[in-house]
Amino acid sequence: MILKYYYTIKYLRKEQIFGRIYSIIKRKYFKQNIPDIPFKLETNEQSLTDYLFYDPTNRKEEILNGNFTFLNHCGQTGIPINWNINEFPLLWKFNLHYFNYGFLLNKSEFENICINWINENPLGKGTGWHSYPLSIRIVNWIKMKPENEVIKHSIYQQASFLYRNMEFYFPGNHYLENAKALYFAGKYFSGCGESDKWLSEAKRIFYKELPIQVLSDGGYFERSTMYHAIMLFGLLDMYNITLHDEEYCDFLKRNITKMLHFLNDLTHPNGEITLFNDSAEGIAPETKVLNEYANDLGFNNIEEKNIYTDSGYYVFKNKNIYFALDAGKIGPDYLPAHSHSDIFSYELSVNKKKIITDTGVFEYKHGIRRNYSRSASAHNTLCIDGIDQIECWGSFRVARRYKPENIKYECNADNFNFSGEYKGFARLIGDKIIHRRNILTKDNTISVRDSVSGKGNHLVKSYIHLHPDCSISADGNEYFISLDEVDVKISIKDCDHEIEETEYYPQFGIALTQSTIILTKTSIPAQIDYDILILK
Repeated sequence: MILKYYYTIKYLRKEQIFGRIYSIIKRKYFKQNIPDIPFKLETNEQSLTDYLFYDPTNRKEEILNGNFTFLNHCGQTGIPINWNINEFPLLWKFNLHYFNYGFLLNKSEFENICINWINENPLGKGTGWHSYPLSIRIVNWIKMKPENEVIKHSIYQQASFLYRNMEFYFPGNHYLENAKALYFAGKYFSGCGESDKWLSEAKRIFYKELPIQVLSDGGYFERSTMYHAIMLFGLLDMYNITLHDEEYCDFLKRNITKMLHFLNDLTHPNGEITLFNDSAEGIAPETKVLNEYANDLGFNNIEEKNIYTDSGYYVFKNKNIYFALDAGKIGPDYLPAHSHSDIFSYELSVNKKKIITDTGVFEYKHGIRRNYSRSASAHNTLCIDGIDQIECWGSFRVARRYKPENIKYECNADNFNFSGEYKGFARLIGDKIIHRRNILTKDNTISVRDSVSGKGNHLVKSYIHLHPDCSISADGNEYFISLDEVDVKISIKDCDHEIEETEYYPQFGIALTQSTIILTKTSIPAQIDYDILILK
């Protein structure tokens, strides 16, 4: 266990370690002093177009009765709302404090709930003052354009508190959400009190962080399609209120444009995102919705490039096939919180039907399902002796991690040829073990070739996870998969194989049963090959 801590901590930046300690001590032992709120607050509500709101699970009638649904779990908070109810997981309580559901209410109903929140959540006390939900709530309240002066004063107070409690020690999506909230508050209270400081700090953070967090190919650096969509949503919101600042508009526009390209390529033909790393449906707005919002803001030429070498994603499309491959590093070394052991994993759609899928994410709470969703066995790749490609532990930790090497690829309108190797097993297990994967698409066939070099008796398992809607039958070394009008055959070559029922998590809180084909070799060198043939 000591080595796990060592390999986890060695990659962290000093500000992550000491900043986190400082923030805990500051919140626990020191009084949070913020300047007085200006007596008269002028607000600016200008935007280029109507805001986009997103909450696919809650309903107005339920909210007014104190019933909320987050992460596909319905909870009763009581009336008036118990904002710091203890019986729900932290992420559920975060969602309660986000106020993503505010747009479902009329002006009076929304403002009444805001006033209730203000009365029940004194400055700096409780879940709602955690910097992440605080950031999201500030933006949601501003987007709702409240008329009540008490609410406006509270927004100012919340922004002032956030300004002094930024999550610089989480230099990823949390930090950008903090900065986005300061940007919104700075624009909203333009010229009042501290607002110019907030705006200046927000722009400083984005000028510094976006070139790091948005890779040159447009992918988000935490390598999660879901968080990519969330960050893109945030940038579109910021662009919506960035009037009369041509330089900053251009800066946002460049990043938004390449992020749109990436997201559209990493979205299946049925509109669902690829579930690489910590990704699930129902958290970020759908790609189609983000495209429409972007179009309203003037972004209307979305190109697709298929190959994203910085992010490590490779996409092949033809009239029948959508194939997306994850073959990059797991994420930034100092922030692998949302990383999975999924090197060389892939997803496949045929004629707009998802056939082979990632397992997805059920929850962030540490436990059996969290551990499983991050493991290699939950992805369409292989593990050896039950050892994953990287050492995931806890809810968000990674100890030893290695990246794929010798990546080669060719891609055109008709064919895709990929090869890469992973040497991490040689360090995690020993015996000079190296995994090489080659993928070739030709006509309507996808050929997957796994070779494992090294020595000794080692159990090699490769996984193919089928979408729950698929039906499957076996005939010797062949599996026949059907889904509506789609028929696919998987031919196994010279290895043991079986079907096992596993869990599939398309959204947080939802567990479905899917069929998983497991291919096995008991010694190395080992060769595990299979062909995926599209029959119709």
